[in-house]
Amino acid sequence: MATETIKSTINLNKHNKEQLEYLVSIHEINSVTDGINQAIAKFIKDKRKKLYAAEMDKAKSDEDFLTRTMKIQKEFEKSDSEVEGLITEENYEW
Repeated sequence: MATETIKSTINLNKHNKEQLEYLVSIHEINSVTDGINQAIAKFIKDKRKKLYAAEMDKAKSDEDFLTRTMKIQKEFEKSDSEVEGLITEENYEW
């Protein structure tokens, strides 16, 4: 699946651009654009992880959240044993 791209003009730190060009020259990345996209993707992933961790930290002090979570966990406690034997090679089309 091809990723949709847009053209964007940005200003880069000269040293960072030189480092990206070096990585291209030694075939560590395909292009400067590739390096920038990889860096942005990693930055976003790291930020989202931190945001998620902060949300979970906040949630653990929310009594309603904890109650709902424990209730759901209890409801699904036996789910594996309830479906055991329902899906077997004999009754499932591979």
